[in-house]
Amino acid sequence: MRLKKHLYACICMLLIGIGSLQAKEVTLTEAGTLSGKISDSELTTLTELTVNGPINGSDIQIIRAMGGTLKTLNLKNANIVEGGNSYYLTDYFTQNDVIGDYMFYAMTALEKIVMPRSFSSIASASKNSLFIVFTFCFLLLIT
Repeated sequence: MRLKKHLYACICMLLIGIGSLQAKEVTLTEAGTLSGKISDSELTTLTELTVNGPINGSDIQIIRAMGGTLKTLNLKNANIVEGGNSYYLTDYFTQNDVIGDYMFYAMTALEKIVMPRSFSSIASASKNSLFIVFTFCFLLLIT
């Protein structure tokens, strides 16, 4: 009987943990439009986000706004492009296919980033200031 109670408690804890995970996948056709795909409540509740398509500084601003809850960011099928707002302070703007300085800095919940297939470089401040585990996603072209 006691084993059943422990098993029940474990199942409840597992279900609560699964229920707290909030994941979303969005596909953008135009950079700078992520704000229209993420609601205000999702900014503070999403734990996993997958973004496909072009993203710029305005989109990175939205992603950074989720820094307290976002644990996994998948940008595998995203393309970083120039344009949009400064994503950090007033003078950090996106460049084509570059993981920019301080792009994910101080995103305290972030544990995993799947980098875009198309990225070409990581700015030096990003290399030195990130305290998260990067998952570099390099696809082998086997077509």
